[in-house]
Amino acid sequence: MSALEFGSESERLSRVDATSVVVASVLGSFAFGIVMSLTMGDVLFAAIPAMYGLGGVDPTTGTLLGWAIHVSHGTVLGLVFGGAFSVAVPLGDDTRRWAVAGLAYGAALWLVLATFVMPVWVGAVTASSPPVPDVRPWSLVGHLLYGVYLGALIPIYRRY
Repeated sequence: MSALEFGSESERLSRVDATSVVVASVLGSFAFGIVMSLTMGDVLFAAIPAMYGLGGVDPTTGTLLGWAIHVSHGTVLGLVFGGAFSVAVPLGDDTRRWAVAGLAYGAALWLVLATFVMPVWVGAVTASSPPVPDVRPWSLVGHLLYGVYLGALIPIYRRY
């Protein structure tokens, strides 16, 4: 018996569930990050690091920090989504249902976090004053893409 086979079936299943959510979260974060890099680079290399007091660095360092923080945020938010829709409102193995739930989750994240929370946070910790609400269409596109990737990839990863 290999090390991966220890534990009960439910313990192995929960490891697969958590892994599927983390993988889907990271891939969804990368998809969103590409959109952000191409359309809102200043958010990625300046605003996101500045939220944690890491602003004012050169663009290369800022971009690396921004990507690391962005993927970390996406992973934590993906774990919230995965937990909610695996336990509280189980969606089973239907990829379409997961994708629609992810799309709705991405829209909710954009509406609450990107449009209100992030600009308030950035304004509170930096000298800049982003508008509140900060309505950016490309941010909505990125959040929707993240949500669809997140939702669709969880059941796909679990199957394979």
